Amino acid sequence: MINNAGIASIGPLEISPLEDIKKQLDVNIVGIIAVTQAFIPLLRQSRGRLLNIGSICGFMPSPFYGVYPASKYALESISDLFRFELRPWGIDVSLIQLGPVESPLFEKIGKQVEDLETSLSSEKQNLYSDFFEMMHRWRDNNFQDGLPKLSTEAAVSKIIYALTTSRPKSRYFVAKTSVKIWSMIRFLPDWILDAILREQMYQAGIEKTKINLETVEENKQNLAKVH
Repeated sequence: MINNAGIASIGPLEISPLEDIKKQLDVNIVGIIAVTQAFIPLLRQSRGRLLNIGSICGFMPSPFYGVYPASKYALESISDLFRFELRPWGIDVSLIQLGPVESPLFEKIGKQVEDLETSLSSEKQNLYSDFFEMMHRWRDNNFQDGLPKLSTEAAVSKIIYALTTSRPKSRYFVAKTSVKIWSMIRFLPDWILDAILREQMYQAGIEKTKINLETVEENKQNLAKVH
C-alpha cells in the first residue's frame, strides 16, 4: 500500500487562509491515517507493506511554505508509529523522504500564490511584497529555484525498490546527491541554520537587511568557546 495523496498551499503562515490550512491537514494527515486504518486488515492478512510518501520538508525548515511542512513533519511521526505498532504482524512500514522532483505541482503552486495575493488587503500585500515578488520571479524562471530536481522516472524507480526489496529500510531519502549534501545543514546548531536560511532569503529578495556581520562574528566566537 502506498500513501501518495497530498496537497500544498504555500505562503507565510500569517496570511494563509485557515480553510486552506484545515484542508491540507485533512488530506495530508487525517486522510492518510483514515485510508491506512481501512486497509490494515488486508495488510495483516497478506503480511503486506506500507509506504508513505513524505518530503524533504518533513525534516528541513521551509519558511513561507505555509502549513505544508508541518503536515510532512507529522507524517514522519505517523510513519514511525505505524512501523512500531504494526511490526507484530510482520507489516513493514517505510517513509520516502522525497526531494525536489519534476512535477506539474509547481505550476499549481504558482497559481495558488497569485490567488492568495489578490485576496489580501493592500496593507498585507505591502507587508509581504518581497515574498510575492520572489514568487513572480520563480514563476517567470519556469519554477527553477536552484535545487536540482530529480526526474519523475528516477523517483518512481527508487520508490519501487523500497516497495519490493526484501529488507526495507525505515526511511529512504530520494533526491539528487547535491540536495542530500545541502540537507546536511539541518544538523547544525539552530543559530547557524537560521543564519544560512536568512542569507538564502536575502538572496531571494525576502530579507531586505543582510545579517549583521558583528552578530555573525559573535556567534563564531561563541562556537569556538564551545570547542
